[in-house]
Amino acid sequence: MNEQLIARAANYDAAGMNDFLVFDNVSKHFGGTRAVDGVTLGIGRGEVFSLLGPSGCGKTTLLRMAAGFEVPDAGRILLEGQDITSVPPNLRPVNTVFQNYALFPHLSVRDNVAFGPRVAGKSKSEFANDVDAMLHLVKLGEQADKKPAQLSGGQKQRVAIARALINKPQVLLLDEPLAALDLKLRQHMLAELHTIHREVGTTFIYVTHDQTEAISISDRIAVMNAGRVEQCGAPREIYESPRTGFVASFIGDTNYISGTVTNGLPGQLCAVNCGVLGELTARSLEPLAVGTKVRVSVRPEQWWIALEPEPPNAIRGRAEDCTYLGSESRLRVRAGDQVFVVSTGHQTSLPASNAEVWIGFRAEHAVVLPVTNGA
Repeated sequence: MNEQLIARAANYDAAGMNDFLVFDNVSKHFGGTRAVDGVTLGIGRGEVFSLLGPSGCGKTTLLRMAAGFEVPDAGRILLEGQDITSVPPNLRPVNTVFQNYALFPHLSVRDNVAFGPRVAGKSKSEFANDVDAMLHLVKLGEQADKKPAQLSGGQKQRVAIARALINKPQVLLLDEPLAALDLKLRQHMLAELHTIHREVGTTFIYVTHDQTEAISISDRIAVMNAGRVEQCGAPREIYESPRTGFVASFIGDTNYISGTVTNGLPGQLCAVNCGVLGELTARSLEPLAVGTKVRVSVRPEQWWIALEPEPPNAIRGRAEDCTYLGSESRLRVRAGDQVFVVSTGHQTSLPASNAEVWIGFRAEHAVVLPVTNGA
């Protein structure tokens, strides 16, 4: 996970970039259900921006409002400062790539890609070169005369992307475009999408429930929950500095340690009394008063494991079991009445089952999250 984060554009400069496409306090209801609840977001020109969250969080509804398939009950959608809230889908410079491809089965790959220009009334001589260029971009030149039924899932998705991009949209919306593909093909298509984005420079808005996809492809991510944005930022920021328990749990895996603040300042190390586990220190992202109930979030790969304590933040425990995952091993360690998951590389000597061990973490590698509404 950390390797993916470091590989992404950590130095993305948001200054001046967040006013290309704007959701301004947008809400949408379906009966008594508030699908989107007062969302405000700015998306930059040429940015790859992901809407990430579980089913029912509002991400697809937000995408459909950007496409014009749904109209907000409140708020506005602006594109380059122009209000497009009520503009019909066919008049917006926005195209959508759907999860199920939505290709025309009776048309060849070439004719599927050429569908948009034909509908726009262009002659074949006007768009023939553009079609060839798009087929070359998505590496389907040799498949141009095949029908969709003769293609693999990844090839169908590339046809759908080419068909959307040939219209030169200002914004390309991708609605869980890789959900129907197997793991290896998803990884390959993510690399293909990177290449396509570099070539065309179009603003991509990518909807997914898969946090690995979002981290891999995005300049920024908005993590959504119950119709609202819980946190928006670069992948590394969201992973390493989650601001809510939901974000910490949804983006990757984490271990929680409950406690009470004994002292601390925002942006500095915060001391937390964690009962039988002792007093631990971690980063505080906001002001926390003494006595505040909190949880310390520690990612599995941020633990160290040893046979002797290495203060601060040393916790004595007992090794329970280990799971081999190929690129890493995950050890379960019981301490007090909790079980912590510790991720280790293969260079680490693992303790025997039931052996006494010490685990711990550097204070700057853990985050203190306030407990809200009793959660």
